[in-house]
Amino acid sequence: SGWMVESTFKKWFEHFCTYAKPSKAAPALLIMDNHESHLSIDFIDMASKNGVILLTIPPHTSHKLQPLDVSVYGPFKRHFNREIDSWLVSHPGKTVSIYDLAEISGQAWSKASTPANILSGFSSSGINPFRPDK
Repeated sequence: SGWMVESTFKKWFEHFCTYAKPSKAAPALLIMDNHESHLSIDFIDMASKNGVILLTIPPHTSHKLQPLDVSVYGPFKRHFNREIDSWLVSHPGKTVSIYDLAEISGQAWSKASTPANILSGFSSSGINPFRPDK
């Protein structure tokens, strides 16, 4: 259907557990929205059994509460626009093609997705597993 459904989400969560390897001794924090595919009792039980702490955020608040939305995606958009502007200045009269986008977006992504930006997103959003006192 192109939409997330409970069965697909369950498969994704199994994949997540396989590779993140959460446990009761070393839990993982999973931040997600309140989409109906995330709210089944089976999923909540699976998360609890696998040592996954679930944190859901209210609808229409991801721009303020999701760490990557706060500290990475916004800067990425700004850097991407600067990289496009720079490309256009250095290639007068040309239009950006699909073949140019990988390099342009890669340059923007490397500037936006720094460890410092990622960590600051947790503090800015009020979700800071690395510093619970914040």
